[in-house]
Amino acid sequence: MRSIIVAGLPGHFGTWLAERLRGVSVQVAFSADEAEEQASAGGSLLLIDLAVGADATVVALRRLRAGAAASVPVLVTADVGRTGVDEALLDRLVHGLRVDRLLFHPLDRAELLRAVSTLLGANAAAAPAAAAPAPATAERVSGALGELWPRAKGTMLDRVGVLEQAGRATADGRLVGALRQRAVDEAHRLAGALGTFGLPEGTRIARELETRYAGGTYLTAVDGAELAEAAARLRAEVERGPAPPPAPSVPAAGASIADAVLVLTSDPALAQAARGALAGGPVRVAAAADLQGPPGAGERPLAVLLDVSAGDAEWRALSRVAERFPGVAVIVATERGELPDRLRAVQLGAHGFLQKPLTPESVRDAVATVLPAPGRPRPRILCVDDDPELLAAVGAVLEPRGIEVHALDDPLHFWTRLGQVAPDLLVLDIEMPHVNGIELCRVVRADPRWRSLPVVFLTARTEPETVYRVFAAGADDYVAKPFVGPELVARIHNRLERVRG
Repeated sequence: MRSIIVAGLPGHFGTWLAERLRGVSVQVAFSADEAEEQASAGGSLLLIDLAVGADATVVALRRLRAGAAASVPVLVTADVGRTGVDEALLDRLVHGLRVDRLLFHPLDRAELLRAVSTLLGANAAAAPAAAAPAPATAERVSGALGELWPRAKGTMLDRVGVLEQAGRATADGRLVGALRQRAVDEAHRLAGALGTFGLPEGTRIARELETRYAGGTYLTAVDGAELAEAAARLRAEVERGPAPPPAPSVPAAGASIADAVLVLTSDPALAQAARGALAGGPVRVAAAADLQGPPGAGERPLAVLLDVSAGDAEWRALSRVAERFPGVAVIVATERGELPDRLRAVQLGAHGFLQKPLTPESVRDAVATVLPAPGRPRPRILCVDDDPELLAAVGAVLEPRGIEVHALDDPLHFWTRLGQVAPDLLVLDIEMPHVNGIELCRVVRADPRWRSLPVVFLTARTEPETVYRVFAAGADDYVAKPFVGPELVARIHNRLERVRG
């Protein structure tokens, strides 16, 4: 029978685990030394809380890792408010003493059960069902992501190489646990990143590989041949790369729309009213039909005034404008002002509504309410993800939209970076080494200074059980990987605007 050695936690945690893990016994130790002795004598998992003493824990784990039971999984729980529990200690535990997982107080019992089940390989009564692969969403690669792809491609191919190696090892009957877990990790990263760079089929194949390697079933030589073939198809997708974006069109011939108010109308009276209202700043007038393809570099207006009086074609253009200029406020002008029209405008992403006939004063007031306040500092976000390429993609999408992005790829240094950056919003991944994003979110919500900080999850896990866990931990929103640039920008902007009022 497999056994868990528990030290430093109240006894009811051990009883609770024993009731939920079939074929597993729980033994309680009353010191770090006793826990190490029991784990070395045949324990299947060591669960130790730093309440037994940080120094004593370090000494006990050093002995454990130097002995015959060096491969025993170790889960450490810690109270980050306790004296002596700092990032230097956590870094030492993980990188020096090979602690497999960290959890923080107040402990979430469901999260504790998941962590124990994963490390133990036990069949937990409450273990979540395997996530079904999410449908990939195609996205045209923006100019910023297109520029980033040549630098990211080499990393993506290295990850594919791990999957090819795992496929060959499976076919030859040589797949070991460490390589299988590495294949799961690399497939997960590829699934989250490739679609963002415009390779939805790559995301689909990577998800398929992740699911099969993470399934826990014995993989035969036939499985190995199939996995190797899938990895070869994945390499071909990465080698092919994303399709180049279509050439941008210029809505106003010979004139840049950067730092201007863009007026999309075929009504001369509205164009004249806009020019009169905004005489102190640049105005560009074009027809909605001219707005095709993504904007060129720097082609981002201050605001958009869209005339939808002509009918459904202009109403459909509202969605196109919101996609082309994510985060830019759009004001709708129409001859009708009934509630259905106003509802339609809001549902399609409008920030303001004007009814014709317009006066310069009404246009001026409407535009003034949506323009960025002069002198307002750029909003800062802290994005935490163990995939550097994904972090670079987030920066490439958000930085041109006026958002200052700070990236962190090692969650063990989260608390220090949070204080250094003092972000206006936090973006978290769920699955990261040693500490997951849900735990970090709970730590943030438990601290008075950061309790109200907006938290958005960026995750490849979108099954209902995971979504429930995300919001139960205190998240404000989540965006699925691979993310679509306009959606991420819109979600981030919406959260920032709610905070800033």
